[in-house]
Amino acid sequence: MLKPHVSEVNIPDNVVEIKSRAFCGCSSLKSITIGNSVVSIGNAAFDSCTNLESVIVPDSVKTIAAGAFFNCCSLASIVIPAVTKLGSSMFFNCKGLKSVKIGLGLKSLMNSMFEKCIRLESVELPETVNMIENRVFAGCTSLTSIVIPENVAIIGESAFSDCRSLKSIELPDSIDRICSFAFRNCDHLESVVVGSYAAYIGLNVFAGCSRLNSIIFKNKTFSQLKSMNLFPWGIEDTSIIKCEP
Repeated sequence: MLKPHVSEVNIPDNVVEIKSRAFCGCSSLKSITIGNSVVSIGNAAFDSCTNLESVIVPDSVKTIAAGAFFNCCSLASIVIPAVTKLGSSMFFNCKGLKSVKIGLGLKSLMNSMFEKCIRLESVELPETVNMIENRVFAGCTSLTSIVIPENVAIIGESAFSDCRSLKSIELPDSIDRICSFAFRNCDHLESVVVGSYAAYIGLNVFAGCSRLNSIIFKNKTFSQLKSMNLFPWGIEDTSIIKCEP
């Protein structure tokens, strides 16, 4: 158990794992440096460390489990250089988080990973990511733009719902499925480009996108779009839908 007054922790190089809930609720903790031998960080390891401002994650860390930084509302930025798995709700309700950079190796953004990170402005995702799961960025009201990596095939349910500052988005040709409510209530979203191979678009994907004035589908005809289930996906004015050869 961490002593109540301790504000800084250095994990030594002989430690290979930070156990689940190891520092959970340590409200005095402000900074932590993780040693170069640590491979994994357990569930809720830093959950509700409400004054945690700085975390240094080394290349050795490959897995970080669910809720590891849940409700760390003073954390402003983090770089995770070489991880292969990040758990669900990892940064849920990190209200101070503004920027995130994730290095090569990660394949999936798990459910609710950044949900309710209301100050999140910048996210740099690796090209290895192929799935954005449900509610990953839901309620990220300060996110104005994001680059979707070229290998992403699935955008999960409500993945970007209530991203009320998001202005434009381009979905790459790798996209196969855009699940229900993916961009619901993105009420500053103005333009969308959808790649060539989108085969499924779910219920009310664009419902509540009141400023949307252009949505372009590559390599589709309007008749093909109309034949898709659930067309027009919550879009009230279908004249904004355009097709490019």
